[in-house]
Amino acid sequence: MLRHSRKFASVLSAALLFAGIASSALASTVIVQMTSVDFTPVFVPNEVTVRPGDTVRWVNVDPLLLDHATSNGTGSADPAAGRIWTSGTLRTGDFYEYTFELAGDFAYFSIPHEFAGMFGTVHVASSLPVPTIETSTWGKVKMLFRETLPRD
Repeated sequence: MLRHSRKFASVLSAALLFAGIASSALASTVIVQMTSVDFTPVFVPNEVTVRPGDTVRWVNVDPLLLDHATSNGTGSADPAAGRIWTSGTLRTGDFYEYTFELAGDFAYFSIPHEFAGMFGTVHVASSLPVPTIETSTWGKVKMLFRETLPRD
């Protein structure tokens, strides 16, 4: 009986580890580049859609070596600007990350390039399709349980 308990414990540990890996794999990081196109500063892409728990990483990849920033809001005149996030100055190669927990639409802008029209939007949609576990993988987990659990 002790041998079956150890097998069950190791199978349970493996299943819990697998479940932890699967749930952490559901959250993702979306990259938004801060750059210049035809000497105009832009976010690429300027609109992204993520799920709650996902992270957006703004990366300054500007070949003109311009400093950029990201701050929530519709511009510096917005009274709520910077209340959710603000990156400060990002030099070429720097990045800033923010994890979105709530659904909604979040406008943002680059403080130094606001008047050049450098704006973007993060859509946080709670109804995106959730990735599913492959049948073959789930079948392997079930088979592992079937082989190691005691049969009475």
